[in-house]
Amino acid sequence: MPGLLRPLHEAEGGWLSWGANDLYAFNPVWLILYHRFTLAQELLNLMWDYTSGADMNWYAGNIYVEVVGINAYPRNQPNPLSAQYEQRKAEFSGCKLLAISEFGGVPNVSLMQQYGDFWDWFASRNGTVK
Repeated sequence: MPGLLRPLHEAEGGWLSWGANDLYAFNPVWLILYHRFTLAQELLNLMWDYTSGADMNWYAGNIYVEVVGINAYPRNQPNPLSAQYEQRKAEFSGCKLLAISEFGGVPNVSLMQQYGDFWDWFASRNGTVK
């Protein structure tokens, strides 16, 4: 059975210890995790979800990622995030699954369909973001 792994999310934001605005430390850590899980532990059923912002310098590389996700907390919660979808779609030309890996609220699925923003999935986050 496949599993989804979303390690080291939001690294370029600098508010989490694994990023701290240092992409030269982040990328080697991603590769260490990837090799440890896939080669040493032989967990070949994992799908790796890279969840980050727009700066693709942080991207670990196509062979280390199956899903490209974003985290979003828009003021207008039903927002389908069209601009972000179009950007990711253009960057990855259909070669990666695109996800809203963390969302504050629930996007308006009817608007997503209307605009042609076909995220592969989205996950809502409950609770207050501080």
